[in-house]
Amino acid sequence: MTRGGSSIMLNIQRSTLNGAAVSWSCHTRLEGVDPHLAEAFRKLPDRGGGCGAVVCHTGIPAGFACPEVPEAYALRVRSDGVEVFSRDAAGRRHGLHTVLSLLHRDTLRTGVAVDYPVHRRRGVKLYLPARDKIAEFKELIDFAALLKYNTVMLEIGGAMEYRRHPELNAGWVEYCRFMNEYPGKTVELQHSFAWEKNSIHSENGGGGFLPQDTVRELIATAADRA
Repeated sequence: MTRGGSSIMLNIQRSTLNGAAVSWSCHTRLEGVDPHLAEAFRKLPDRGGGCGAVVCHTGIPAGFACPEVPEAYALRVRSDGVEVFSRDAAGRRHGLHTVLSLLHRDTLRTGVAVDYPVHRRRGVKLYLPARDKIAEFKELIDFAALLKYNTVMLEIGGAMEYRRHPELNAGWVEYCRFMNEYPGKTVELQHSFAWEKNSIHSENGGGGFLPQDTVRELIATAADRA
């Protein structure tokens, strides 16, 4: 049994997942699994195992003694498949992420598990990505979800398009060009102040800015994974 906050991957509150090994098969049936997570399951290597199905249920049976808190989930793993119980979409995704992690490491075993967050808000602060780094940014969001973070704080500044005030974007690009003039310049300037300064921020948006529609897309992706 392990105890701790569910913001850390696989640090499950209560677990007896120590029985017989259960391996993934390309023939495993998925029921009620979010589309982007179903894709992740299908990318798992086929180990020819007997995991017949991964099935999601709404509601957590009383026998699991799971607290009535948001994002909680319970797992029941048998030799022929896995059941994920949750009261909300976030709990379902957390449970599926745990199953994915165990299958990926080929360490899924029969038993039951109950997990729920200690801290309601678990977040990570990120700069907006450069225009050619959108795919990598979305992968980072997926990784944060895998670690059971549920909040993304985006630094906007001048790195998002301001349609009514394009001079803000022009000034931002000029500022970043000056700051990124040569390697190490930002570090020199950062430590030239009499006070502690944790960043020059010129990496935000890759030194440029994103269209508003792109920022909306990133927010929608994060909301879908939260």
